[in-house]
Amino acid sequence: MNKKVIYLAGGCFWGVERYFQVLGKGVLDTETGYANGTMENPTYQQVCSGMTGFAETVRLTYDADKLTLTAIMAHFFRIIDPTTKDRQGNDVGTQYRPGVYYEDKEDFDTICDYIDFRRKDYKRPIVVEVRALKNFYRAEDYHQNYLKNRPYGYCHVNLALAEEPLRSEELPGVFSEQANSGRTLPPDLFEKGADGRGANRQNSGGRRYCINSAALRFIPLADMDREGYGDWIDEVSNEKTEQVIGSEPSV
Repeated sequence: MNKKVIYLAGGCFWGVERYFQVLGKGVLDTETGYANGTMENPTYQQVCSGMTGFAETVRLTYDADKLTLTAIMAHFFRIIDPTTKDRQGNDVGTQYRPGVYYEDKEDFDTICDYIDFRRKDYKRPIVVEVRALKNFYRAEDYHQNYLKNRPYGYCHVNLALAEEPLRSEELPGVFSEQANSGRTLPPDLFEKGADGRGANRQNSGGRRYCINSAALRFIPLADMDREGYGDWIDEVSNEKTEQVIGSEPSV
């Protein structure tokens, strides 16, 4: 057994927990609680105030030999709208923001790679928060196994999806191409917030930046000055070939 833990915030934690309970295979344990807030031992009422910074979260313990983190992410994307920041279903508030929180730093790239893979499937920017787990407090007893104990209780999740196998379009292929990013770009070239074209994600080593290739346009060398990129001409010019530079489109 390869026992691992990941923390999933996907709106009301009742439905998220029940989905993975129904999924079953590879799931060892679920626990509802509050993650990444600013106080100790918050109550449900305090979290609902929107003043504590906590997100309703499910602590998912799983056997990675039977259920991979990539598969978990695929199931997670089935039950959330990754493009809404502080709302899932009918539930509105910062405590309902979508997020994935990790303990193992090696999980960071897997999470972010999956999110990048799914960007093409959405017209709006993906705003799922990806952060190292700062804290997690178990929710009150009546929140544990809520929908297992109350099958007809409120649930914003389509639980029937847990019984359907993942489709090929929900899973990335095997990536064999190595990315070559060239020289390091200064962080101040990027916005601090994810906007769907340029995005930042935090890990213990700082910020990791990605650009969705679908949002790039290419500017011929001859047009760079007119397009406002005159300062970069010396960096990209080459006598033998015409060089181009990518830029985000105006919106």
